Amino acid sequence: MIERKLFPLHMFAWRIKEKNKTMTEKRTVGKPPIVIAGTNTKIRNTGAEVSIGKRTVLGDFIVIYSGCVIGTKCLIGDGAKIRNDARIGNNCIVGMNTKIGAHTRIGNNVRIMDLCNIAGYTIIEDNVFIAQGTMFVNDNYMIHRATCGDNDDQYGVGPRICSGASIGANSTILAGIVVGENSIVGAGSVLTKNVPVGEMWFGNPAKFIKKLDI
Repeated sequence: MIERKLFPLHMFAWRIKEKNKTMTEKRTVGKPPIVIAGTNTKIRNTGAEVSIGKRTVLGDFIVIYSGCVIGTKCLIGDGAKIRNDARIGNNCIVGMNTKIGAHTRIGNNVRIMDLCNIAGYTIIEDNVFIAQGTMFVNDNYMIHRATCGDNDDQYGVGPRICSGASIGANSTILAGIVVGENSIVGAGSVLTKNVPVGEMWFGNPAKFIKKLDI
């Protein structure tokens, strides 16, 4: 039995007391915002609809902002935050307490593990693995936003992780960096240069290690 209660404060969400409710059909979340699954999960309503595909599971204490699209057969872990206009493909995992920034594009079969920060305007293609604690950066101008204006399209440039690439735990990927197809970035790396297709890079700053057999 699902108990639904409208929160009067901010009118953010309906509350569902069943945990880990699996979706059985595609639903579009609009006005009023509806929590599909998980205790205290919230859909923040600023006008644009949220679309969540069938057989997607939402954990507890998730916040999904307006305009997001999440595909089918996804798992969104407890405490995750998905900012406005993010797009997540099918069969993806977003780990616990991971943040997906605004206007991010994520392909199919992507695994983003716990405690990651995926900066806004990042592009992650299909079949990518991102290990725990990875940080993506999207700001090439380390100054106050009021100094450079509000045009995020100009000042926010996230990394691009190409199909089949893997990023090791606790790595930092700087703004605008491209990781080529089927490449590997070792754990703890700070990536300041583009990684070509099929190479392994590691270190702080990350450097070329070897070519991979792909």
